[in-house]
Amino acid sequence: MEMADAIAITKADGQNLHQATSAQAEYQSALHLFPLGPSGWSPKVTLCSAYERTGLSTVWGAIEEYVALTRQNGYFYRRRQEQNLHWLKQTIRQSLEEMFYQSPVVKDQWPALSQEVIAGRKSPFAAASELLARASGQGLF
Repeated sequence: MEMADAIAITKADGQNLHQATSAQAEYQSALHLFPLGPSGWSPKVTLCSAYERTGLSTVWGAIEEYVALTRQNGYFYRRRQEQNLHWLKQTIRQSLEEMFYQSPVVKDQWPALSQEVIAGRKSPFAAASELLARASGQGLF
């Protein structure tokens, strides 16, 4: 489970204010049960109301605190590097998949092989290996 860096309880106004305040206390208590994450940040729980225009500066303040702390301790930049690497890999995966499915060989063989998989005459792994071998034989990879 991924831990939130902050929780903003919205609609904390009118008849909802008491429930929102109670929820804030409960969330804050629950969050203290978890150890600090690699960022060194202790998650904040804030209240806000767009209707009454209250608490928005507190939410923004929590964001600014988080950014300042994580930039100071280097976590912000490490996460950015990890995210950039993730997007590099994701872009390669997506591009390869698009090239694969656009290949004339794959387009030609897909209907028959997918029917064989659906009918149970061929395993998905065997069909994938066959399509990949044919696509690579055509210079796709």
